[in-house]
Amino acid sequence: MMRQDADGRGPLKILALMPYAYDAAPGQRYRIEQWARAFAAEDVRIDYLPFESARLREIIYQPGHFAEKAQEAARGVLKRVRDLSAANLDADLVYIYREALPVGPAILERVIAYRRVPIVYDFDDAIFLPIVS
Repeated sequence: MMRQDADGRGPLKILALMPYAYDAAPGQRYRIEQWARAFAAEDVRIDYLPFESARLREIIYQPGHFAEKAQEAARGVLKRVRDLSAANLDADLVYIYREALPVGPAILERVIAYRRVPIVYDFDDAIFLPIVS
């Protein structure tokens, strides 16, 4: 039996906005990636949309490379905006692990909400606690 969304259009489609590449970070692996098979068995499709590129992942914690880091981060922002453009945001639900963009205000989250796509926010840290250095 095929599971259908509320409009009867077919399988449910989830866009998972993640900071890291698939299978690259334990937090997102535990929070969403481990459920891929179970969701697929229920005919729920998850499109994983990471923010970071392979190159950004390579250099992000290395000293220096400031210009390249900025360039890769800018590419990530542009990719995320394209991912959520009117042509691409046809999901039944958007799952956001931490935030849609790692910097700046929650603009993309507001765009998603404005378009009336349900959002599931997943924060894996104690965000209610102040940062202590």
